[in-house]
Amino acid sequence: MDAIAAFLQKKRYMAIVYPFKQKLSSANTKGIIGIIWLVACALAFPQFFYAKVITDHGLTKCAVSWPHNHSQRQQFTYHIAVILLVYVLPLTVMFVTYSAIGIILWHNDVPGDYTNLVYYQHKIMTKKKVLIWIQDCFSMVPLHQSYRKRPA
Repeated sequence: MDAIAAFLQKKRYMAIVYPFKQKLSSANTKGIIGIIWLVACALAFPQFFYAKVITDHGLTKCAVSWPHNHSQRQQFTYHIAVILLVYVLPLTVMFVTYSAIGIILWHNDVPGDYTNLVYYQHKIMTKKKVLIWIQDCFSMVPLHQSYRKRPA
């Protein structure tokens, strides 16, 4: 779930940028993750409730069959809300926190010898993490686009 990844990234950001600041307790962390799961279940419930198994040209697949009293505009609004809450919001949180961490780490000087191998390995690993995160962001776009239903 992207929301949990965004929450954990926010905790990483706080640990790196403000290492001596008080952190969330275990109970608070569990509560926030529980809220994230409840919101995710609430967002997925309409698709679960209206899902039907259909056969299309001999191919069996699961499709959402909305009731006739729901307009195309309502369905489109629902899908946009799901994309924003499940994909765009967590992606934005992760982008902002990773960017802030990257800027802070790149501008801070490591005490000691700058030819230290650990310093260069740290910079290389940070760059790799950023590249992997960017790749992960773009690899999820087709998945979310496949769920979006365009109004007629």
